[in-house]
Amino acid sequence: GSAIAASPFKWSWDTSLTTNTTHTIYAKAYDSAGNSQASTPISIGVDNTPVAGSTWADHMGMNIWFTKANIDRVKTMGLKWVRISWETPWDATYIQNSSGGLEKLTDNVAYAHSKGIKVLQSCQKTPHSYASTDINSFASYCASWVDKGVDAIEIGNEWNHAPFWGVWPNGNYTLQAQISDATSTAIRAKSTTIPIMNSGWS
Repeated sequence: GSAIAASPFKWSWDTSLTTNTTHTIYAKAYDSAGNSQASTPISIGVDNTPVAGSTWADHMGMNIWFTKANIDRVKTMGLKWVRISWETPWDATYIQNSSGGLEKLTDNVAYAHSKGIKVLQSCQKTPHSYASTDINSFASYCASWVDKGVDAIEIGNEWNHAPFWGVWPNGNYTLQAQISDATSTAIRAKSTTIPIMNSGWS
């Protein structure tokens, strides 16, 4: 794509206009002296083939507090997707239901599937700090949802939550890029096919 010279430094890609194959993308940054540095390339598979017999309802869902009762409500509404609410702590194992009981998140993934509902895990709660150890721990947690059976993973909105509130610690989104790169790399090491929704960097 064309160079982006002003903030916000983001690029939109309409994959519906792209050929059905694996594409390699990367970002390249330049400083005022003309020096440049490219990011690590990532591979993204594109498949625009329509799903036979699918309808809009097959692709619609809602953000929920991920309990069995709420999954049942989504089923009643005829929707086919749920998104695990971003309010869920990023390193949580259990979630509290309206009766005060605890439900295991992985059990609820299986429960949603038993109802014919797919699950989008929103890895948006941020790592505890900008330290590489915490970023890598966060990335590993997000990738672990591949083994937990979710159908897609969302990344890229970490700046909505502390410690990303307020002024950025630098002016070029470097830290956010490090988190997104680490997370997508960890997920792809687990699965080359699970959809990754990079909502904050679309």
